[in-house]
Order: sequence, then structure tokens, then C-alpha cells
Amino acid sequence: MASSSEPKRTYDVFLSSSRYDEIEIPGFSSRLAAALDGARISTFGSSKELGKEEHMPPALAKVIEESHIAIIIFRGDFASSICCLEEVVKIMECKEQRGLRVFPVFCLMDPSEVMSLYMEAMHRHESKFRKDSLEVSRWKEALSDARRLSGWHFRPSDDESELLQNIVNEISRCLNQTPLRVARHLVGIDSRVDKLKSMLNLESDDDAVMVGVWGQPGIGKTALARALYCAIFRQFEGSCFLENVREASKDSKDLVLLQEKLLSEVLSLQRRSEVSSPDRGINLIRQRLNHKKVLLVLDDVDDLRQLNALAGEGMWFGNGSRIIVTTRDERLLTRHGIAQDHVYEVKALSDTEARSLLEYHVFNRTRQELDVGKDLMGYVMNYARGIPLALEVLAFLLRSKRSANKRESTLEELFKSPWTTTTVKDVLMLSYGKLREEDKEIFLHIACFFNGWNSKYVKKILQCCFPPEVQLQTLIDKGLRVLIDMALISIDECGIIRVLESAQSMGMDIVKHECRDDPERRSRLWLYDDVVRVLSKDMEDCAVKAIVLEPPEPTKTHIGSDAFTKMSSLKLLIVRNVHNSFQGPMCLPNGLRLFEWAGWAPSIPELSSYPKELVSDRKKKRKELMGLDTITVVPKQSQTSVATVEHVIGIDDRVKDVIKLLQVEDDKVRVRIIGIHGTSGMGKTTIAKAAYNRLSSYFDSCSFLAEIGETAKNGGGIRFMQTKLISDILKRDDVDVASFEGGIMFFRDVFRCIKVLIVLDDVEDESHLHDLLGDQLDWFGPGSWIIVTSEDGEIFKKYVSRGLAHTLEVKGMDNDQALELLWKHASAIDSSIRDYLQFKKHIIEATGQVPFVSEVIGTFLRGKQILDWWKIEDSIKPRNSLGRSLKDCREILEICYEALHDKQKEMFWDIAWFANGVDSRVALYMWPDQDLSSSPPVLMPLAKIGGDNMLWMHRMLKDLSRTMHQEGANDPGSRSRRYMRVAYLEEFSKKEGMEEVEALCFDLKTLDTPTFEETVFKSMPNIRFLKLDRASMTGNFANVFPKLRWLRWQGCPREFKAAEFSLTELVILDLSWSKVVDDWGGWTLMKMEQLKVLNLTGCADLLISPKFSGFLNLEILILERCSRLVYLDPSIGDLKKLLCLNLKSCTELNRLPAELGGLEALKEILIDGTSVEEIPLKGYSKELETLSASNCLSLNLLDGVGELVKLRRLSLRNCHWIQELPVSIGQSPLEELDISGTGILELPDSFRNLQRLSVLKMDSCFISEFPSFLWLLQSLEEIHASLCRNLEGGIPGDIFRLKNLRILRLRNSAISSLPRQIEFLSKLETLDVLHCDMLHELPKLPSSLVIVHLSPKLKEKVSHRFGRCCFITV
Repeated sequence: MASSSEPKRTYDVFLSSSRYDEIEIPGFSSRLAAALDGARISTFGSSKELGKEEHMPPALAKVIEESHIAIIIFRGDFASSICCLEEVVKIMECKEQRGLRVFPVFCLMDPSEVMSLYMEAMHRHESKFRKDSLEVSRWKEALSDARRLSGWHFRPSDDESELLQNIVNEISRCLNQTPLRVARHLVGIDSRVDKLKSMLNLESDDDAVMVGVWGQPGIGKTALARALYCAIFRQFEGSCFLENVREASKDSKDLVLLQEKLLSEVLSLQRRSEVSSPDRGINLIRQRLNHKKVLLVLDDVDDLRQLNALAGEGMWFGNGSRIIVTTRDERLLTRHGIAQDHVYEVKALSDTEARSLLEYHVFNRTRQELDVGKDLMGYVMNYARGIPLALEVLAFLLRSKRSANKRESTLEELFKSPWTTTTVKDVLMLSYGKLREEDKEIFLHIACFFNGWNSKYVKKILQCCFPPEVQLQTLIDKGLRVLIDMALISIDECGIIRVLESAQSMGMDIVKHECRDDPERRSRLWLYDDVVRVLSKDMEDCAVKAIVLEPPEPTKTHIGSDAFTKMSSLKLLIVRNVHNSFQGPMCLPNGLRLFEWAGWAPSIPELSSYPKELVSDRKKKRKELMGLDTITVVPKQSQTSVATVEHVIGIDDRVKDVIKLLQVEDDKVRVRIIGIHGTSGMGKTTIAKAAYNRLSSYFDSCSFLAEIGETAKNGGGIRFMQTKLISDILKRDDVDVASFEGGIMFFRDVFRCIKVLIVLDDVEDESHLHDLLGDQLDWFGPGSWIIVTSEDGEIFKKYVSRGLAHTLEVKGMDNDQALELLWKHASAIDSSIRDYLQFKKHIIEATGQVPFVSEVIGTFLRGKQILDWWKIEDSIKPRNSLGRSLKDCREILEICYEALHDKQKEMFWDIAWFANGVDSRVALYMWPDQDLSSSPPVLMPLAKIGGDNMLWMHRMLKDLSRTMHQEGANDPGSRSRRYMRVAYLEEFSKKEGMEEVEALCFDLKTLDTPTFEETVFKSMPNIRFLKLDRASMTGNFANVFPKLRWLRWQGCPREFKAAEFSLTELVILDLSWSKVVDDWGGWTLMKMEQLKVLNLTGCADLLISPKFSGFLNLEILILERCSRLVYLDPSIGDLKKLLCLNLKSCTELNRLPAELGGLEALKEILIDGTSVEEIPLKGYSKELETLSASNCLSLNLLDGVGELVKLRRLSLRNCHWIQELPVSIGQSPLEELDISGTGILELPDSFRNLQRLSVLKMDSCFISEFPSFLWLLQSLEEIHASLCRNLEGGIPGDIFRLKNLRILRLRNSAISSLPRQIEFLSKLETLDVLHCDMLHELPKLPSSLVIVHLSPKLKEKVSHRFGRCCFITV
């Protein structure tokens, strides 16, 4: 049975892992340790703490002994380390001898393979220690035992972050399930526990059983319940011991706190559930625990409302659950309906048991016999009446008497005292009378004020209640120990002080008896009415030494400025939950030593006179008053889609062709390639993107690698692609492939068990396939598919010949499709086609039916007059051959380019050289007075903004820019001389005509870090864009860059060597992936008053943000992936022009500064993946359009949404603590809402007002039915409700009202039917009912469907009726 004498536990977790290398999963043990530390689980990591010792040091053995749990990380090199093997032996010994819990983690190996994989290492050890070595045998035995334990198997296909979270959750659950502290030598406890076990019928899981335990105060009900709980709690899926229910539930607010604790402990939540009311708590307990086998103890219940709010009749919990209720009132159990055969009375101890308990405590836990006379012992037994509490008090009085004579004298004196009839209160009063004066003071403080408070907190308060010259710490520690020994108080395992009700009542009575009629004559005040009465009187003097006032509900009062001045004895003043309406300064007595006014007090009163003992430093005054110094007390994320360029005519049919070739229905088929090839501009990339978006959610991991051919030409290009592929597949940002060969090795070792979808776009050479896929396609798991686009179909021949690939040639459109596409972009009005039909033949034939060129020329002619169309027709001449047509296509693009005005031409070159693939909202700052979002867009037809806001330029146009650049390289004054890309510094030093350069990109072929002096750039006064990745700059740069608007300085060093760095025109500064910190020299030395965009993506050394006061014109601030950022400087409130704040993946950031509330221009807040707990929306800008908080696992508050009158996009994905949407959400103009993975049970009625809502995602929610008003939201285009396992029954026929619905996902739900009206959804493209096991039939489906996901059995029934669709069954 657990007790205070059980083994000392210094650490929660001991982490055993190899410290030689981490080839397989670099940094895994460090990330696991960080995850555990982040959950406030104290962790000792052996590999980090003790270096590379060959043998296990004695200190390490001690750490293992003093840990609660050990985690052994088995990986390839583990058995090579003797120290690791010795750790395992010690861990398994402690498991058997000290109750250490042990969990293995098998990294990239199967548990059954442990011994075989480590055989070679064991052979080496045997050679060293000799084959018959006992030591090696012990290692083998320990390894064999450890591998059989239940733990975690980390496969290559697993999501590491999900695994880490699972480990943290399980460890948290185990730590939460540590046994309660139960005193040793509970006489007679075993037979009582056995009797209760029999009543509980633990062998049966048929029903939930409720048992009542009752008895008089002090009889041992709680001790018995604790002992029973510790004996059986591990047999349940979740457990909770709610003690002192009577004391802890004085009102409905307290009941809510108990409900929150019940949910949090049973579900092993890291944060307490938020419950708004007792009724809401009842619903949550029913919904969350109705399938869970639970052990629940409700200790000291005295009211039916407590039982009704916390357990009902026991039917709220899953079969096999057991509920134990302790109470003084047997009638309460009967009224609640507990059967008489499930009610147990705790009776007094027999004389034999009572004597045993008395002797145990008298002789300080040693077995001795109490040598007093028989008659005197009879008096003792009669006095105590078998009540354990009374016996403990008597034992304390006798313990200090060293001789038998003194013990007898003490007892004789006792039985002459007035307390000849025994009650628990009588015994406690006897105890109190024997205390020293200091201990009495401590007890009365605790009884009147601090029952249920944290003991460390109380100790600090008590130090203020005694003269400072005494040894306060010793006095208070000793006093608390005495009070515990005398059974007046206890301190539980959580450090909370508990006072027995009788003891608390006695203590309060003692204070009240000091002066029953006049509270001002008492030493302590704690009742609101008494405090108000005293403060309102005109007192001469006052005896009050301490006031602790904490009403259960927020209370308003009026306390005048001099109300406390007469309280000369006042040492302690704590006020909580009270608002004082008086606004002036307040005078406090000079003797006051601690003042705290916390809780519901919006304005803390000022002091007009300072108590001399309160603070010694007057600067701390406000901090002391604020109580700051006085006392310090996931569903898996869906795959990311790729933005398609724009809808292409006939795209659906082409996507179907791709899917059919991939044979995605066969999950066990070997890896295969689908090669999409065709000439440039045919739409290969668009087809690949569309297929990727529709298929990505059906694979373990996915990756889309764009523009491979162009990237491969850069230095380290293929290695960069390998890194991105690994990062995408493993869903990690910290991947860095050190070498090309290392990337291939990683693929082979890690990916072969992962089912992946990969798109390799624009591959130019067969070697790229070899470098990224291998020759045999054996690097990836079964069922994986690779889509490759290329202009050259020959690169697939080797794979096709081996049966590893299928190919799809994308040819030109027919004339009708080309005409439709041309007119789609040329005019928004179909009737206008008739006026221009005469031009179709020349234009369409000249383009060779190439979709991209048709799109460009159509956009170019948009809004033009008839004469402009004549000019285009005269400029282009159709040719018969495809090659000639493609040449004409380039001529057409050049014609379109020449028609641009100068500003548009400059933008075209800027995009081609450095802005392609950049967020358009960032790039627009390069071109003042240009609106990229205008219609038609300024950049069309030669560049466009994709659906993800990225600027995009087709390869044909980039080739055009390169051709024009080469042709004009030697032409003075040509635009091509203004753009320069430098691959080698030697060539750069020989260049001439540098004064014309406007854009300079250092794309160095070497990986060296160059250093530039100011003299290098003084000859280039016209530079507008400068790319200096990884470079260092030194010298005086005053007036060197008078026109520089965009500085890309990624990977810049921590040391800033430049001086006088004046950048008066700079609007964009990109310092991504740099070593900058908050005191980096550049923040003060770089003068950037006009800065609009600051990009600090991936600056992992940034713990504290820089001060922003020098960038008052900033409009976009990007701190994404600053993984160690913990603090945003309050100066962010000075950025009154800020439009976008990006804090995505700042995992350590848990608070948003209040100063953000003053940013009136803010339109976008991205806090995805942070640890932010609250979003104070009420203070935010009314301009806010986007709030994205996906994967904010600590987020639990969402008020004020209705005040965001322009909010269009809201994402709360995987915010598990969000359990309801505010009613005010109906006031917002939302267009996209994602509540997937939240705890939301239902949508509020105000949801019906969201008439603009087009996308609703609620996967993995607890929604049980679609509300009827959902079908009135006629703007809805997408409904995602997969993994809503409570969603059951039929989909209503009213769904036909959603005329714009394109996507309906109901996967893994319990829906049983689709209505026949679904046929009328004429725009429905995707229907997902895969794993809807209750769905046995489908009605007629709309002809618009492209893809239907359904079970194989259902497909067999219906596929002949829907031949046009692609069916996916995996």
C-alpha cells in the first residue's frame, strides 16, 4: 500500500537512449525529451546528461532508482553501448524491486527483431568479456525481457509528432494514476477492503455499479476509500478520486470545478476541461465517458445535488465502471437509489484493533506494547470509542512521554478533565490545548483562511504573520509538522492543505469566542458581512490581525480611503473577487506586511502612505499591489493541397484518366509511376495538381515537388529536392540532407514502409528520376504512386519496359475546346462571341491548340476593341507543323509582351528574375501604385496570381525572358543589362556597365560564405533587388543603396559587421533561416523607416522578438517557424499599419500580447501550431478577415467573434479544448470555417445566419446530426464531416437546396442512407462515403460526379450504374 515512505522519486521519466549516433532518426530522443518537458514531465535523458561513458556511473543508477517511469529507445546502435546495456539491466531490476514502470520505443525495427539485430554487437561484447561472461548473459536477459513489454513501435510511415504526443499522453496518464497517499498500518483495513471488493463485483463488466460507504466523522471512511482506490484503480481505463466534495461544492460554480476535474483526470487531459455550467458538465460527462470503464470515488458527499451533478445513477459511465460514495448520512445513499446490499457501514475498531493502532502511533511505528494499567487502558478504549482519529490524537499526547509512569500520569490527568463525553470535536480541542502559542497561531490562520490552499503558497503567507527576527522557515515547517501529527490538518499528494471539518469548525469557533458580538475585537475576519461591518465603523482601535476575504461570487463594495487606518495590528490583508467602487488613494496601516488584492478588481487602489514593512523598494509598489511580487505561486492533419492555376477546359476527364491508370483501388500493388508528358503549355502541371488535390488524403504522406528541372540546375538543387521530399513525407521542418548520397540512403532506410503520393513536376532528365525515386521504385511502401510531368516522354522508357510505369500523353485541344478556353478568358459575356467568330480560325490554329497560349492570348484580348483583334490576326500566321506552331506560340507571347507598357514590362522582368513563387501581397511592394488584385489583373496575360496568392509565371514565359536577356546582353540600354545573376565571384569582378544593374542575384555554385565590402556595390546605385543569401557584409554602407527596395538576406550570420547601413527606400527585408537574435546589431544599425515587410521565417535562435519601434510602417510581419520564440515584444502595438501577422509553428509561444488589440488595420492573424491559450478577440481590429489557429492544442477561449464584422476565414482545426462556438458567430460574414478535431458537439442556432459560408470542415467532431438550418446555407460548396463517428441516420432530403455543393465527405461516419434528392445536386464532383459501414445502398447520383469513394462491397452493387465515375475504395 502506498505511503509517504515509498521510494523517493526525483524524476518522472528516465530516458534511456544511445548517445553514439542517431543516424536513423536524428534528434528523436531530444525531441521526445522536449515534448515531455513541455508537458511539465521532469525528464532525465541519459544520453544528454552523462556524455559517452563506457560504463554506467553510480549516479545514473541512483537516477533510475528515483524515477517513476523509464523509457528505453531501441535503435540500431543501442546494443553497441555497454552503458546502455547496463542501464537496461538496472531498469529491469528496478521494475521488479521498486515498481518502476518501463516502456520501450522501437525505432525503425520490429520488437521481434531486437535480439537478431543486436547479435553482432553481443558477439563483440562476448569477445571482449569472454563467451561465458555472466555480464553479457545479464545483458541478453534484460534485453529479452524489455522487448516483450508493451510500448511503441515507430515505423517509417508513422507521424513522429503524433507518436510523441501519444507517448506524452500515456506517460501523463500513468503519472496521474500514481497511487494516492495512504497511511501505513491502517488496522483492520484489509478485511474492510475485501468486503468492498466483493460488493463491487470487480470480475463482472456487465454494468456500472455504485456502492455507498457511510459512518460517523473520523471513523476512517476516506482512508478506507483511498486504500480501496489504490488497490483497484489500475483495472480501469480512467480513474478519479474527488475528495472533500461537501467542502468543495458550496455552490454551482464549485460543482463545475469538480466536473472539470472529473473529466480531466479520467480522460488524462493535460489541461482542465472548460465547463460553463453544471448542466453542461452533466452532458459532457455523459458524452465523453459513456463508453469508458471508470473508477470514480466521491468522498464526503452530503447533498443529492452533488451526486446528481457528478455521477447521476451511475449509468453515465461505461460497463464495468465502479462508483464509490462516502458520506456521514446513510439516508442520502438510500434517497439516491443505492440498493441496501451495496451500502457499507464503516464501524468502529475493536478494542484489539484500537490498541494496536494506538501503540503503533505512540511508539513511532515500532512494534511495542503500551505498558499502562488495565483499568486505565479501559478508560482509553472507552474514551476513544474505536474512532481512529481520537486514537491518533491520544497517541500524540503520549508519544513525548518517555517513561511508563509519565504516560500513566498523562492519562490520569486527561480523564479528570471536563471532556468526559467524547466527540471528535472534544478530542480535537484537547489536541489544540496542548499546542505551543506559535502553533496555535498557525492552526487558526489555516482553519479560518487556508483550507484547500497550496501549502507552499501558505508558507509564504505565514512568514508575514510573525516577527521577521525569528527563524520563520523553521518555525512554520515545525508548526505544520506538529499540526499534521495531531491530526488537525493534512497535506495531500498535490501539496494542498486539508483541514478536517470538525477541526475547521473548532478553529473558527475559537476565533469567534474571542468576542462574539464585536468582530473588530477578533483576531481574524473572513466573512464578508463581518469585514464590511468593521470597515464601516468609526473605530478607535481594532484587534484584527488578518483579513482574508474571498466571496464565492464577484462582489461590489465601497471601501473608503481611510477604512484601514485604525487597524494598527493588521499584518495580513488578502482580498479576492471583490471590486471596490472607491477610486481615490487608499491609506494602509504601517504594520501591514502582506497586501494582495487579486481577482475581480479592475483598478487596484493606489497607496497614499506606504506601510514601512510592506516594501523596501518604492519602485515595487505597484507590483506588490498587483500581487505579482508578494506571492508567486490530435485526428491526423489532412494533407496540404496544392493551388491549381485555374480551371482548364476538360480537366475532369483528364484527371479521371490519371486516376484509372494509377489503379488506386489496389492498396497492395507495387509502386508505380504515371508519366504525363507533352509539349510545353499543354496543361501537364495543371492535371498533376488537380489529381494531387483529389488523391492526397488517401496516402500516409504526400509531396509535390515543382519545377524540378530548373531547380536541379542550381548548386545543390537535387539535394534541396531530396530535403524537401523528406520534410514533406515526415512532416518535419528540421530535416537537412548533408549529401546527395545521404539523401538516397535516407529514402532506402526510412520510406520503404510508407504509402506515399509524390508529384515530380517538370522533370527534364532521366537522372532526376533516379536521384529521387531509384531505378526499381523500391524506396517507398506498397500502394505508393508517383506522378511525373515532363516534356520528354523518353525518360519513362526504362520504367515502362519493366512494368513500373504507365504514360499519358497530353495533346492539344480540339478546335471547339480551344475556342471555349479562348473566349473564357477573352470575355465574360458569351453573346460577344458572335461578333468575333471570324477571327477564330487564324488565332486557334496558330496556337497549335496549346491551352496555355490560348489562355494568354484570350486574356490579352480581353476588353480590346475590334481593331486590336485585327492587328493580332495580322501578326500571327498558322503553320501546319507542330514545331512551327510552337515557334508561333513564342512569337505570340512576344507580341503580348511588346504590347505592355513600361511599368508592366518592369514587373514582368521582376517576376521572371526574383518574384516567381512569391506571395503576391509581398511582391506588390516592389511596384508602388499597382493593384495586383484588380480585374483584369495588371500582370495578365504574362503572369498571374494563383489560388494560394502566389505569383506564378509559366515556363514558356520564363524561357522567353531568358531568350530576350541573352539577345540583349550586349545592347547598351537594353532591359536585359539591368538584371544580373552571379554564379562565380570571379566573373562578377570582371563585369562592366554595373551602373545599369537593378536586380542582382548571387546564386553561387559554391557553399562558401562570401563577405562583401561596400566598395563592391558603390558602382551600382540603381539596384532595386539584392539577393545575398548566407553572405556577410562589412564596411560603411551609408548611401550605398539609395534605391534598394527588396533585400533577400536569408541565412545571414549572427554577427553584424556593417556600419551606417542606410536603406531609405527598403520595403522588403527577408532574413529567413538566419541566426539573428533579439539584440542582433542590424536592428539598430540598419535604417529602414519605410520597411513594409519583415520576414523572419525559421529564425530558430530568436527567443524574444526584436523591438518594432523602428519599423512603424510595417504591414506584414512573418515569424513563421521561429520554433523557440516565447515572447513578442509589446512594441508590436506601435505597428498601427500592420495588416498581417504570421506566427505559424511558433510552438513555444503561449501568449499573444494585449497590445495587439490596438492594431486597427490588422486583417490576418496566423497562429497555427502555437501554444497560445487565449485569443482576446474583443480587442482586435474590426478589419480582421482571416484568423487561422489550427493545431493550437492549448487554445480554450474564443469570445468576440461576432465583433469581427469582416471575418471571412476562421480555422480552429485540432483545437481540442474548443467545445462550443459562441452564439455571436452568426454575426460574422464567414466564408470558410474549419472546426475539425475540436470538441464541438453542436452548431449554435445563429449559424443559420452564415449565408456567405462556402466551405464547412468539421471532420473528427462530436456532431451527432446535421442541423436543419444547414441546408439553408445556399452558398455552401464543400461539407467535410469525415470521422464524425456520432453522426448517424439518414442525410435529409433538404440537401438538394445546396445547389452549389461540389464536395461532400462523410467518410467513417455512421450514416445509413443518402436521400434520392441528392441526384439534383448538379455541381457535385466528389462524394466520399468510404467506411460508412451502415450505408448499404446508394440512390441515383448526379451526373456531375467525378470521384466516388466507397467500400468495395458497395462498389460491386452500384458501379454498373455509374460508369462515368472514378471509384476509389482504399
